Amino acid sequence: MLIRCEVGLVSEPWNIYVNRRGGIRILDVFEKIYESFSIVLNDDEKKKLDPRKMKYYDRAFRRRCAITPGLTLLEERKGMRRVDLLEGQTVFMGLELSASRDCWLLRLGTSPTFS
Repeated sequence: MLIRCEVGLVSEPWNIYVNRRGGIRILDVFEKIYESFSIVLNDDEKKKLDPRKMKYYDRAFRRRCAITPGLTLLEERKGMRRVDLLEGQTVFMGLELSASRDCWLLRLGTSPTFS
């Protein structure tokens, strides 16, 4: 199963592959999505970042590190992860079959604010 994410990213979508003998479970899908966004950015991905958005990406990175109790410095040393580039869209909104029917499109949104 191929899942493509085109949200708030570098210049090209990220592909997430989900495989399991005996059939794919929803747990497998969520685990692969989580693993994919936990990946530390490599040098090629860093080079493709939009310099105009670096301030925002850095703010998201620092916020994520700060909310990791007791591990803030460790997370900062590891570096920016893909999740930091999602422009705040970190809520799973579902999967949609692509128009070409060759993959699933990951739909993400922002946390609702309650008054």
